[in-house]
Amino acid sequence: MKLSRLIRGRGRAAALISVAVVLTAAVVAAVVPAAASVSGQRHPAHVLGTSLAGAKGLIIDVNGPLSDPFFGSMKMGADNAAKQLGLDYQYSAAPDETNLGPDYATLLQEAISRHPVAMVVGDFVPTAEDPWIKKATAQGIPVVVVNSGETSWQADGALGFVGEDPYQAGEGAGKAAVEDGIKDLICVDSVPGNPALESRCQGAASAMKAVGGTVTVEDIPSADSTNPAAATEDIQGFVRSHPQADGVLTLGSAYATLALLALKNLGDTAKVKVGTFDVSTANLEAVKSGTLGFLVDQQPFIQGYYSLMMAAQYVAYKVAPTGPIDTGGFIINKTNVDAVLAVQNEYHGLRGAE
Repeated sequence: MKLSRLIRGRGRAAALISVAVVLTAAVVAAVVPAAASVSGQRHPAHVLGTSLAGAKGLIIDVNGPLSDPFFGSMKMGADNAAKQLGLDYQYSAAPDETNLGPDYATLLQEAISRHPVAMVVGDFVPTAEDPWIKKATAQGIPVVVVNSGETSWQADGALGFVGEDPYQAGEGAGKAAVEDGIKDLICVDSVPGNPALESRCQGAASAMKAVGGTVTVEDIPSADSTNPAAATEDIQGFVRSHPQADGVLTLGSAYATLALLALKNLGDTAKVKVGTFDVSTANLEAVKSGTLGFLVDQQPFIQGYYSLMMAAQYVAYKVAPTGPIDTGGFIINKTNVDAVLAVQNEYHGLRGAE
């Protein structure tokens, strides 16, 4: 795998990104000593082999719901950072994605009231979360924004951002779709109102339009987000209403599985190709077999690891990067899927849902 493809330009924090890539390369190369879990599975550990003795006090990580397996990988990264660096941290999340705005406003309010030494925050619904992030930073609580919030973290007064540039990642997805021969793409937004997902579709549209292709954005209603049968029916409806479509791009690993099921129900598996953001074992196997065309990986493990480490380093030493740390998107297709799948099989859940 060419990990250098993770780095996108625009004045990113080059030195810290290089360290991030070194960490990822070490994990991917499977040279990291591993700790045995109760189940006997191995998990990455002791990457840095040092602690942040000066980072005293509670760090609260207000992040994505663990009902979405994507965030399990991110929490694994944060858990590893906390263990390796000797941090006192807690992961706080909503039960699911059906009520994101109100849920995360409440979680942030509760976190601020506990006066942590720092916070890590996924800014999934800026209209609901930005006022609370600004309140935290105004009170002197260092905040690192992770995963979602690439366009808002500076205005909110945060230390930095760790995650993908969603527009550029979307452009990468659009180019991968073009390489698969797709000319008319449906971009399925599974969390309407999240600007990061909207930017992915916009980036994909830019890449497709550059070669004469088209992109149609369709939203899955929030009420259907935890109902696989309803979401599958939604995707079937999108394809029915766009009979000219020859590709579907989903923005989460679980939705790729639902898209494949929807196409099977419609009898369109041969005509319509599918690509997706985010990684799961099933989707890696599907890329290997040719059922899925490509995956766009934003590497949630290093998002979780480096966001927590950044917060702790600021608490301990008052140092922080001067720009975002970009973790994706990294395109996985038949040329590199075997290497990624080997990592996922050895370090269960590190590259996404099992």
